[in-house]
Amino acid sequence: MARFQSFEEPRPHVRYAQHFGELRVVSQWEAAEYGTHSINAAGLVEWWHCYPQGVHLVEIGAEIVGALGLWPLAARAYTALVTGHMEETQIGAQADDIGRPQTLHRYWYVGDLILHPAYRQGAPQVVLTLLSTALTRWLQSGDVAPMVDLCAFGFTEHGRQFLTHFGFRRDTATTSPLGYPIYQLTSTREELHAASIPLANALATFQAPP
Repeated sequence: MARFQSFEEPRPHVRYAQHFGELRVVSQWEAAEYGTHSINAAGLVEWWHCYPQGVHLVEIGAEIVGALGLWPLAARAYTALVTGHMEETQIGAQADDIGRPQTLHRYWYVGDLILHPAYRQGAPQVVLTLLSTALTRWLQSGDVAPMVDLCAFGFTEHGRQFLTHFGFRRDTATTSPLGYPIYQLTSTREELHAASIPLANALATFQAPP
């Protein structure tokens, strides 16, 4: 009797960015989606040299299909962002705005969650895999302080809905220098860990065999 081998579609998996070429791909997607207010490739590489765990990539097979940035900030840089005195493109690695690994950081900037154009509609497993894995790795990195302040810009309506869904509050009295809304979230590390559990459960549902 002939044997038939079943082949499963490769599942999304998450890892850190490893070299300039991968960062350039992410930067190109960001530029196409968000324009010149997003950090360019050279700036992203500078950030990454400071904090190599800052870019989480999601792959299907060997193809990068999405990314999420989580960056530790100096207190002065965080304050400048949330008070409307600094844009993303003005965060400077040379000015020590970006923190270093193996240090507890309270202040964090949530960079763009960006997907390959082919996966921007109808790809919930990709998004869940990226969010759940990146959040878990971030909390387990040893770099997250017991009390955490996060900030992000709402560059698009989809991004603003995403931030609101995850509990970020919009400062209606302040915008970035270019007029983009600013979102903040203050939480404990334990609360963020608890918030990651539903994401992990939802991802497990997708990954369960039929």
